[in-house]
Amino acid sequence: MVYELSISSSATFLWKKLKIIENPININRESLREILFLKRAKSIRIQQEKLYDLKKVFCTGVKMEGRFLLHWKDPNNWRLRNPKRHPCYPNWETGKYAICHNKIIKLTDVGTKILDVVVKDGKPVVRSAFQISKTQGEGFSKTLLFDEFYFADNEPIELEKSKSHIKYRQMFLETYKDKTLWNRIIKEYTEYEKGQKPKSIPQESWDNMVNICASELKRKMPKSDCETNCK
Repeated sequence: MVYELSISSSATFLWKKLKIIENPININRESLREILFLKRAKSIRIQQEKLYDLKKVFCTGVKMEGRFLLHWKDPNNWRLRNPKRHPCYPNWETGKYAICHNKIIKLTDVGTKILDVVVKDGKPVVRSAFQISKTQGEGFSKTLLFDEFYFADNEPIELEKSKSHIKYRQMFLETYKDKTLWNRIIKEYTEYEKGQKPKSIPQESWDNMVNICASELKRKMPKSDCETNCK
């Protein structure tokens, strides 16, 4: 549902000065926190990124094409999930994505492309990628489902260098300069059905990662370390 909001003069000024949208009024309720962020932004670069987010996600009838989502990797193997910070997601074994980046998940629709980013040798790379086929639940309890995923069995695609890898924490695919990135992933990565083990991951390592996730989910903690660190 879309509401007409009375936006603060400072936020309205930023919208008009950066010429990102002419009429910043038809924005849904989720934009309130983003507008408050603008008032605390330390640079025009950050303001531009956040305002673009508002335009693409919060304005009426606009859907995102895709998202980069930054994750912690296993310190001993960048292809594996971090057993403490991100023990379960992306969940290639079941084709699910939940909890992590839940503010983004609640706004994500079927068809959205997700690029799973990790840091390898000090550089941001795409570890895996998938397209959302279904969703379950609503709000912060929403779960994203995918049937297939692409995995970096060979050398991963290295993303553009940045002063901070945090750039890729929740960045829009639309803002990335290389518009051929998704096609490169399809061409260079191995495609798997959910539940399949990537050939580049040893069976023992895969089984251990899956078991760690199963134990974490069984505990049903209200707030896992992953949830705390991904907001």
